[in-house]
Amino acid sequence: MAACIGIAVAMFAGSACGGAGDEESEETTITAPAGDRDAPVPVGDISDIGGDWRLQVLDVIPDGSALIAANDPEFEPAPAGFTYLVVRLALGYFGTQDPRTGTGGDIDVYGVSNVALDDFCHVTVPDGGTLYNFLFSGGVVVTNACFIAPVAEAGTFQLYAVGDCCSGGGAYFELSPPGETVQQMASLTGPQPGARSTPGRRNPAPLGTPTAMGDVWHVTVTGAARDITEEVLAADASNKPPPSGFHYIGVELTIDYNGDFGASPGLFIPYGLVDSSNVSIEQFFGTVPGAIDTFTELVAGDSTSGMICLIVRDGASDILLYASLSDFEVPLTWFATS
Repeated sequence: MAACIGIAVAMFAGSACGGAGDEESEETTITAPAGDRDAPVPVGDISDIGGDWRLQVLDVIPDGSALIAANDPEFEPAPAGFTYLVVRLALGYFGTQDPRTGTGGDIDVYGVSNVALDDFCHVTVPDGGTLYNFLFSGGVVVTNACFIAPVAEAGTFQLYAVGDCCSGGGAYFELSPPGETVQQMASLTGPQPGARSTPGRRNPAPLGTPTAMGDVWHVTVTGAARDITEEVLAADASNKPPPSGFHYIGVELTIDYNGDFGASPGLFIPYGLVDSSNVSIEQFFGTVPGAIDTFTELVAGDSTSGMICLIVRDGASDILLYASLSDFEVPLTWFATS
């Protein structure tokens, strides 16, 4: 058995600021202007926060201790005089300069003291961390953000969000529990007109086709994506079942190298996968039989082959692999997985 070793796709985030917006659909229309401290965006409304990002507050839990404790066996209560304020957010990217992550902006919560709350809660927050997912044009992620909130300022909190720190255009949002269930911001399906990724997504390299990545690397998807949930669970007792509504898939790759010096593909070829939801697919880092070793050193004429493994929602369609070089001298290269 070999460990399923992923490549750090965070390299794709890029440093460019902003980008022209795509055509809006009825489902993603902004429902409120950018709010300020005196008139924050109401809970449930969708507002532009700059850089072609849109944000929506879905729910507010003034004290999320019970929610967090149920999901964190090492739960530690908030300090005396404080609670864990949990805010459920929907964040969507509707620009053309994809892929992007939600880490290029900023999200803060302020109370009556006008001091930003500490967002390092020292606990495991369920459904947290998805702001690191890559979004393609029209993609929407939902995440729980946690803040250490002083009890004395309860009822005065507002959230400030800016989508791109280079572009400005942030907005303030009301933070009070909604009286009814909020309808989540809808995503757009598939490649969007005018988006940077669209030409490649519509014309990926077919299965079995070696494709050049710069001058010294070639990547080939040698096997179609398939459900490997049972294989993963049987491979190692420490592997956990996928979350409800998801399954594990495997995609087989071969990476060839013809450079002058030894090199490891994991340091030079970051990759990821995306489906029609326009949200990057999360990699699985457990133990998987036949996993590709991307950190072995290759010399001219060498190759490495094996499987990458991912956590995919049930019913996902149009799954594509994308890759680039870590020096960004070439754009994303796209590969079919079926």
